[in-house]
Amino acid sequence: MARQEVMHEQWSQFLDNFSRQHEGWLATLEITGPNVGNKIETKDLPFRGITYDLKGSSRNNVSIFMAINDQEDETHTITNPSHIRFASDQGIDRELELESGDGDRAILRFTHPIRSESVDRL
Repeated sequence: MARQEVMHEQWSQFLDNFSRQHEGWLATLEITGPNVGNKIETKDLPFRGITYDLKGSSRNNVSIFMAINDQEDETHTITNPSHIRFASDQGIDRELELESGDGDRAILRFTHPIRSESVDRL
């Protein structure tokens, strides 16, 4: 799988575009690292979006939103990220990796590269 680093100055625009392109895709969010061990935060939930905060009390944080239901999201925040990478296979985005300054990583893996409402129709 080809993995690419996103340059820091492109984070905000990249994550906005990534959110629009992948909203509704089923994904699993894994958290791993020296401070947290290895755990599955969410499994096979629709991806709602991801933001990079540039201002305010959440400055320099990345938040990932996964849909629990139509009205409720599960939010995971990466504080002071140092790297954002994405991986694709044969032109299809498979995962997004965010690494914090302390070495912990959040890995968003797409279960199936299709929107969740398409699964409901199967």
